[in-house]
Amino acid sequence: MNTGNVAVQTALATLLLFSFVLICSAGAPALPCEFYGTVTIDGSPAPVGTILSAKINEAERGRYTLEEAGMYGGPGTFDQRLKVVAEEGDLSDGSAQITFWIDGQKAWQETAFKPGVSMKLDLSIGGDAPAVTNIAPPETSAKSAPAPETTDNDQPVDFAVINEPEVINEPAISDLPPQLPEMENPVPVGETSEDVLIADFIGEPASGVVPLTVTFTDLSTGGPDAWAWDFGDGTTDMVANPVHQYMLPGTYTVRLTVSNLHSSATQLKEGYIFVSDPGTLHADFVAEPVSGKPPLKVQFTDRSSGNPTMYAWTFGDGTGDMVANPSHTYTSPGKYTVNLTVADETGISSTESKKELIRVEGPVTPVPTLTPIPVPAVPQTFVGTVEIYGKPIQSGGTVEARIPGYDISGQFNPIKTAKGVFGKMGTFSPKLQVQGVPAETDIEFWVADEMNRMVRAYILQDDGSYLWTVPYQPGKETHLRLVALKNPPSDIPPIPVTPVPTGCAGIPSIPMSIQGDVRITDGTEYLDEGGTCHNCQPNIRIGGMIEARVEG
Repeated sequence: MNTGNVAVQTALATLLLFSFVLICSAGAPALPCEFYGTVTIDGSPAPVGTILSAKINEAERGRYTLEEAGMYGGPGTFDQRLKVVAEEGDLSDGSAQITFWIDGQKAWQETAFKPGVSMKLDLSIGGDAPAVTNIAPPETSAKSAPAPETTDNDQPVDFAVINEPEVINEPAISDLPPQLPEMENPVPVGETSEDVLIADFIGEPASGVVPLTVTFTDLSTGGPDAWAWDFGDGTTDMVANPVHQYMLPGTYTVRLTVSNLHSSATQLKEGYIFVSDPGTLHADFVAEPVSGKPPLKVQFTDRSSGNPTMYAWTFGDGTGDMVANPSHTYTSPGKYTVNLTVADETGISSTESKKELIRVEGPVTPVPTLTPIPVPAVPQTFVGTVEIYGKPIQSGGTVEARIPGYDISGQFNPIKTAKGVFGKMGTFSPKLQVQGVPAETDIEFWVADEMNRMVRAYILQDDGSYLWTVPYQPGKETHLRLVALKNPPSDIPPIPVTPVPTGCAGIPSIPMSIQGDVRITDGTEYLDEGGTCHNCQPNIRIGGMIEARVEG
């Protein structure tokens, strides 16, 4: 066979093969296209289990069930996406239009079918129509081989049609160790901070019990258009403001990497999220407001987990409180660190400290007051023993501190007794408390049990002498020996009693009568915000004695 015949036969075989490829390609089905993104219903994330469907010419060509609230699919290599497969008749008139349906309701968005495309498309129903509803798919690049060429020896060159799939750009999460703070978010030379990408975020709440749902908010500057979140529990997300649920107790470090066409930046917050068991004691609190000019009144709210029963606050300005949700007024400019220590009934405690939480700025504005006498906020506490007429007080008795002219009753005044004692030593043990009066104010004590009515008690000193009162010393814990005596001691005068006048001009001789309900306090009474008294029902027994006195 001569060389000319070989060349002719080779060229003929090549043309036949090319025709066969074209014929087979004409009948081949189109590549599917895929979608991923967010799903909202009336502006809120669609719940798990929501069904998405994609239709071409009213015929369903793809379906996806939400496994995460507000999200479907993802851009990752192994992420599941909403796949739309067109059938032969769908493309008879050229490019087909895809409509999307959320639980049977048509979404605002639609797009043209583009074989081989994988694109992000946020879907929504309800609310106002978005500005753009017909979303154009991205263009895919395609390289077609040139027409068959021949070489110098007339041999044909092989050819093929190459379709390149779209490349999905994923924000990379570095495997390098965490950067030092001064190495993160660098500012290139010659650029201002407004132009540079700087990553930042917050999460609310930052602590709580499982399951803990945290809303993360991106605070990055510089115009990021891609986000990569690492929540520290093995899960990630790629939206700007994700909502994540922590299902196991622990302390979690959160990392956010943001990027755009020009750069990327990372923010790492170590131990940022604390998740505890429902029964685990963990101190936490919030304050509102945290900044302003003096006098700045701040409301503190306890957010501790684990059912705490006792609280100890320090506000950073030398004052504190022992209630769950105190309010405090800062009168001097400065930065104040606030601490909260809580304890439960078993004695387990936990402390939360927030450095420089409160910032008071500007000139001092005088606080209006009706009295120049300072009133300390730190209570004085009392514990000790009680005897009534030579016998230890019965369990369930009452010890009450009184100051004439002041109402000092509260959660821990009066206080119930055990047999012979009241209060208990220890940081969080219950004690009789006095506060809200000027320092050095005289305090008197009254005692009673089921066998005896409320009587004024003496204070027995270590040397055997007696006192009527003790001075108020804020912040001090004082041990007392209280005794109720039938006969006053010789070294101290009895309680002064003003004699009833036998006759005096100008004083009416007609008596005044008083009637009403009577209750002996047991320490459980309290007023709600509307002024209603709870646990205030009459409880005095038949035969009880009521005495009226006129001071002075």
